[in-house]
Amino acid sequence: MDDDYFDYESTIDLNRKVALITGANSGLGLETSKVLAQKGATVIMACRNLKKAAKAKNEIIEDLPDAKIEIMPLDLSSRRSIEEFVPKVEKKYDTIDFLVNNAGIMMPPLDLQYEDVESQLAVNYLSHFLLTSLLFPMIENAPEGRIIQLSSIAHRWGDTRWNYYNSKSTYDKKKAYGQSKLACLMFAYELQRRLSRSRSHVKSYAAHPGASSTNLFQYVSPIQRPFIRLLERFLFQDAEDGSMPTLRALLDPYLNPGSFVGPDGFKELKGEPTVVDSSRISKDPVAALKLWEWTEKKLNTTFDLEEWNE
Repeated sequence: MDDDYFDYESTIDLNRKVALITGANSGLGLETSKVLAQKGATVIMACRNLKKAAKAKNEIIEDLPDAKIEIMPLDLSSRRSIEEFVPKVEKKYDTIDFLVNNAGIMMPPLDLQYEDVESQLAVNYLSHFLLTSLLFPMIENAPEGRIIQLSSIAHRWGDTRWNYYNSKSTYDKKKAYGQSKLACLMFAYELQRRLSRSRSHVKSYAAHPGASSTNLFQYVSPIQRPFIRLLERFLFQDAEDGSMPTLRALLDPYLNPGSFVGPDGFKELKGEPTVVDSSRISKDPVAALKLWEWTEKKLNTTFDLEEWNE
């Protein structure tokens, strides 16, 4: 098979698979949910806004009356919500075949979560780390579990000063967004290293949508919005095309574990899904180890894969 070719239309039947997608009520998450439901998977739409989630579910059901869709409330800005969410999933399902850590926020005003962590790093990365660690036994129980982190070309804006953007004097919303997406990518790479060492059959991937028209731009200032709309018209791809890298990471049976999938076009803004490169620091195992340790300390938790494969 050509490494740069992937046809999700011909992917095998997913009738016995269970997929959990955060932020599934719009944009990339909704488009990913549609395709997986079309292929027969049971899709858990884990969403903060239940009204929007219900509307998204109805949109899928209109086209796919037999779709297996369940909405479950999850607010990634709340640790309590995450910890209450996981037992509810465990009560209803034995396994999770696909975990898509898709939900995210982009360039909001400064806000702190987990006591003293800037909200983009907290919601986009820390909460997904916690969610993944709590759901991992269910993913490990699946025959071919896959975990996908949504990163971004903006990961190149980021740095590894994880405590730096937590005050008004240092907050830079663009760099903080890049930092959060760098953390997501480093998590995906380091998770695969640990999965390999523990000889787990679970696979970790990262994906990015390029420049995609989604509701991530809700915090853009009114002055910037005409410029963003102009960019969307000429440089961006729609959410359906933007979801293709995620779908390849989920469904391509030939994709090497630990791959980062994004568009193949100019500057990775749009195009067909292919394996792409990333910044030097994102691939640094020493930096990733430090991030993992910082994360466990910040969350006061331990994500030890070895205990599941003893």
